[in-house]
Amino acid sequence: MKKYLTLALIATTLFAFSQEELAVMDPDPHYVKPESLIDPVYGITIYETLNGQLDGDSTRNCRGYACTGWVEDRYENGEVMHKGYYSDGQLIMYKNYYPDGTIEREFKMVDNLKCQTKIYYPNGEIKSFIKYHRGDPFIWQDYYDNGQLQYDEELNKQTGAYVMSNTYAANGIPISTLEIKNKKRMEFAHKEFHVNGQVKLEGKTRYISSIMDHRRVGIWKHYNIDGVLTQEDTYVDGKVHKEKKF
Repeated sequence: MKKYLTLALIATTLFAFSQEELAVMDPDPHYVKPESLIDPVYGITIYETLNGQLDGDSTRNCRGYACTGWVEDRYENGEVMHKGYYSDGQLIMYKNYYPDGTIEREFKMVDNLKCQTKIYYPNGEIKSFIKYHRGDPFIWQDYYDNGQLQYDEELNKQTGAYVMSNTYAANGIPISTLEIKNKKRMEFAHKEFHVNGQVKLEGKTRYISSIMDHRRVGIWKHYNIDGVLTQEDTYVDGKVHKEKKF
């Protein structure tokens, strides 16, 4: 069953939005300003509360009943803003679009445990790619609007601890990297980089589950922008125990 709703009906169909969200609706019941629904940073987020897979706790009604099947919302120009498949008023899968028809985000189930979201810039370049396990993100990638990877993170699905976490500048040069090296001891190799790509700092961290954070251990090396070793710090229990300059 397919239902077509103009944005004029969003305020009258139970969308379970807050009063602040409803306040962005134009008082003219036949028109909703697209710019009031598209956050310049986060995009079209008004449907997130309807996504039960990601802990959304709101439901949407269609003609007095919980929406079931495909539902579409459209901009004033006729372009689709949202196309989603609903079950008992909550989203199972959906796509949102910018006013010119460019996709803004898509969400889908992969299996009973995993789902994923892709979010796009208005120019069509991917902005974020997120994979979830039991509703918690375990892979998260953010991109610059030129398509360059900005942030790449992977977490252990059981413990939530990092497997790796890397950040990059818009030109592709790494800013920092973190990668697990010893799973049993939960030890990681950590590096920070100068703007020219030379290693600035490198050492080892250990994940401490009791504090849910990393502590520096062993020898950490500092380098100047030319790659020359300038200092070594020895860490014990997350604190500098000894310094050596060159």
